[in-house]
Amino acid sequence: MLRDQAEAEEALLDVFTQIWRNARKFDPAKGSAMTWIVSVARNHAIDRLRARPVVRPEARGLRLKSGLRADSDKKAAGTASRDETGLLAGCFTELPPDRATTLRDAYLDGLSYADLAERNGMPQSILRTSMRRALITLRGCLEQ
Repeated sequence: MLRDQAEAEEALLDVFTQIWRNARKFDPAKGSAMTWIVSVARNHAIDRLRARPVVRPEARGLRLKSGLRADSDKKAAGTASRDETGLLAGCFTELPPDRATTLRDAYLDGLSYADLAERNGMPQSILRTSMRRALITLRGCLEQ
């Protein structure tokens, strides 16, 4: 998400420290330890991204891509084995294209619910429900 190895390493150290200091706040009744750890790491990365100055893609001479992005697929490949990545890619085809793109934007690019809701022109509550249903669909597909 941070696209800079040095910053990612620094963020990881911050996350480990945060987890160590807040371990007593973990509640196994709310979910697994891994889910909690990933949430802490993702939220920390999003906070770092939000702290960066905003540079519009057009200002860098870039055009925004629509639909599914190859760079997102590369990121996914870096976090899972090739077999898992292939399975996940196959499961993404079961989703409507807009939901697949929204999940990639949220989990691979670190966009917030507010950003995604604005981009998709819908209330955050509807967006969250849509994303939750998409994640349930993905989980079902991956468990088969």
